[in-house]
Amino acid sequence: MRERVLNLIERHSQQQGFAMDVPLVQLGIDSMKLIQVILDIETELGLIAPDQYMTEEWFRSPETVVRLFEEVARLKE
Repeated sequence: MRERVLNLIERHSQQQGFAMDVPLVQLGIDSMKLIQVILDIETELGLIAPDQYMTEEWFRSPETVVRLFEEVARLKE
């Protein structure tokens, strides 16, 4: 799952090969691109992130996005 999420973030970013803790905005992912990233990840993984997870805390960096979808996958089990 981790690699799939990172590949989708990279597809929307302006950089390849980024650090896990770099802010998404530094990768060129603004709020509009972030919506597309979320939708693409949800479609790719077949998961829907609940509304309570739609906070800035979960969308700071590639690492936090990966953790979010790992958590959503655990909740689905």
